[in-house]
Amino acid sequence: MENLFEQIKNSKEKFTKQQMAFADYVLKNANEIAFLNVADTAKQSKVSGATIVRFCKTLGFKGYPDFAKQTQQLIQSDLSAFNRYKLRSILGKDIGHHPEKNSIFHKLLQNEISNTVNLLENINKKSYVACLDLMVKADRFCILGSLASSPLAMYLGQNLSKLNFHTDILYDSSITSFSAMEKLSPDSVVFLISFPRYPREALKLGKYAKKKGAKVIVITDTAISPAAAIADISFFIPLNLLSFGESYTSPIAFLTVLCAEYSNRLPKGTAEKLQRYDECSEALEFFN
Repeated sequence: MENLFEQIKNSKEKFTKQQMAFADYVLKNANEIAFLNVADTAKQSKVSGATIVRFCKTLGFKGYPDFAKQTQQLIQSDLSAFNRYKLRSILGKDIGHHPEKNSIFHKLLQNEISNTVNLLENINKKSYVACLDLMVKADRFCILGSLASSPLAMYLGQNLSKLNFHTDILYDSSITSFSAMEKLSPDSVVFLISFPRYPREALKLGKYAKKKGAKVIVITDTAISPAAAIADISFFIPLNLLSFGESYTSPIAFLTVLCAEYSNRLPKGTAEKLQRYDECSEALEFFN
């Protein structure tokens, strides 16, 4: 698919004078407008909302939301921590007579709720069932996640470790990673969790696991993620832009549901293994 920005450059002869002005603004300020609605974009670019909508349709989009979504996908992987913070300051400005409804707190929570609800639409049902089928047959699990995605890897790995005692959690390349990779077989399932800015360590481990013949399940944000090319099965979960960091509410919700469904597929084995976990945690005094 042609890069959106290249498409804009190659379509200049189709634009009106006002559309051309907006095209130039998009190419120079995509990071700032990608996460705004059409009204705020019009205000920022000093181009009318009607012109923006016509501009989007000239490029073949149904409307501004579709255009904005593709712009987000293209720029999100390249946003540095500083640019995320700068963008969040733009999105979080209080406007109107009800600042509490336009505060960062309100906007972020609304986005989190929306993203979590949209999981039902974003997750491909056939892929979901196929993933569970692989998990039930798996001889072992290996969970990969680096940097900001490492807490997600830990969360998934700790849950699966209670149900499959052959579970490894890897965050980087090391002798431990080598040992875990050498245990993989064609019946093994590897979860590669990778979100912007897609850390290299997890991607390298994912490629090596693929080379070893294991099934690779990728959990990432979009189809243009570099992790998607490694996957046997992909799940795309858009993230909410949160200042200089990431917000993983939706991925956590998905991982929780996935583990619950997996346990339900193996009710007898789950009960036995959880009982053994409880006995171990009590003997080793895991908790107060």
